[in-house]
Amino acid sequence: MSPSPSTPAVAPVRRIALLIGIAASALAAILIAGFLFAELANSGFWLLPGFGLLGIIIFAQSFPWFLLIVILLLLCALLFLLHCCFASFHRCSSLRIGLLLFILTLACGALLSRTAILRGWQPPPPPTSGFPKDPLLRGYGAWRFHNIFQGVVREVGERTYTIQNPDGFSFTIESGPGTRFPTGKEIVVGDTILIIGEPRGESIRAFGIRKL
Repeated sequence: MSPSPSTPAVAPVRRIALLIGIAASALAAILIAGFLFAELANSGFWLLPGFGLLGIIIFAQSFPWFLLIVILLLLCALLFLLHCCFASFHRCSSLRIGLLLFILTLACGALLSRTAILRGWQPPPPPTSGFPKDPLLRGYGAWRFHNIFQGVVREVGERTYTIQNPDGFSFTIESGPGTRFPTGKEIVVGDTILIIGEPRGESIRAFGIRKL
């Protein structure tokens, strides 16, 4: 049986489809990495290890591992498509190429996070249903990062600070003898501070406070 006239066109069409898949996987991975870096930078999350062991534990607990797993899955798909599209990749080390793609993706995502598109990006507000009505929990808590709070200082007391969070709510921060101040205790009205602590009603018992 003679081949149909459309047979010679199958390979180019397949390659075009593979190239589109490669471009889509790479762009999606870079975009997600950009959002990840933007959120970590805007929230001050990456500063948590400076609070010591407790900061490291909260960092490990609260890090958005799901986004990192999605990035890795996209890179695995990208690596597979590259192997399917270019025969020369079969002679290369998949581990080396995968590591290089991962580093390039993180580098491009870090650069993207510094652009005007993502620099001031904020996560969407928590849902109005099925979520605590307490403004402290709605503004912070598990919806964003576990036991991590940020705001602008509006009032400074002897051992307390009144801050205003990004949603406009005001809360009292209580410090104690065990509270850590990695950047010093010279905190004045107008400073933006990062706090790790335990919510208590509309106040927060701070384990660590630092200026951003």
